Order: sequence, then C-alpha cells, then structure tokens
Amino acid sequence: MLWETSAETQTIDGIEYRNVWKRVDAAVIRDADALGARVTPPGKEVRTNFWSKDLCVVAYDGEDAVALAPGEIRYADRLKANMAFLRVFVAPSHRQRGIVVPLCMKAHEVMRRYSLDTPHRRIGGTMGFVTVKGVMDEPVTKAFMHFIGYTPQDAPLLVRWFEHYTLPAPTVGY
Repeated sequence: MLWETSAETQTIDGIEYRNVWKRVDAAVIRDADALGARVTPPGKEVRTNFWSKDLCVVAYDGEDAVALAPGEIRYADRLKANMAFLRVFVAPSHRQRGIVVPLCMKAHEVMRRYSLDTPHRRIGGTMGFVTVKGVMDEPVTKAFMHFIGYTPQDAPLLVRWFEHYTLPAPTVGY
C-alpha cells in the first residue's frame, strides 16, 4: 500500500489532499468552482459545475483549493474495461511544486477502495491523458502510471491497473 491506512486526508509538504469522492460538501464545491473561475480564460464558457463535478481529490494549501482531481467511471474500449478516468488540474501558482504525483496517487487509492466497495462495477484501474506538454517523464513513473499510446488528439494516454482486478477470460477465439 502506497498510502497510510486513512483514506480521508493526507498532508504532504504542507499540501492537504482530501478524499471527497461521492460526498456532497458545499464548501469543497464552492472552493473548486472558485478555483475554476480564477483560472478560466476571459470569454471562455464552461458548464456551471465543470470544475466541481465528480470530484475525487481536492488539494488545499491552507484554506485555498490549489488542485483538483475529478474522476469519472466509464468504459475504455481500448482496454475493454471500466476505468476511473481522472482529470487533474493544478493552479498556475502551485505548478512545479510536486502536487501532481501525490494527487494522482491519492486519487488512485480512493478509486481503488471504491472499486473494492462496488465489485459489480468491475473497475480495472485509473486512466488519464496528459495535456500539458513536456511533463510526462518523471511524474508518470513516480505515480506508477504506464504509457499505453495516444488519443486521437495526440495526447499521451496513461493507465494504472488495480492490483485486485483480473481481466475476464476471452469469450471468442483461440
């Protein structure tokens, strides 16, 4: 296990990583939407709950939300499995501070526990793609993510399987 037994909150280098998956917390939703409002370019339209929908982990520096990791469970045709797709956003003021790796690891652990609690969903692991150019090497290996190819938009695609997940036996062929 890469995280301590608490699935709720860990503090690393002064940043607090909170498990908010499947919780309705008005303060966290307000904080996530406020972070989104600060960083959304002027004139760009986003859905009302774009920043606060499906939150998995939120990172705080003191009272300020500085990073978000929403997750969405959906089928990944490429992997033939249900996966927890993660989006990660770090406020510009907190980039290059080592937040992405613990955020991804915490999100993976939260989703792993959710997968164990909901075995009927057969969630295979976490998945995401990199949209920020030039940041793949070190963070990816430290977060135990594996490069599996590219999206149609040429974004690197990453996956990390849950240890408890097993692929179903093939039904055709061989």
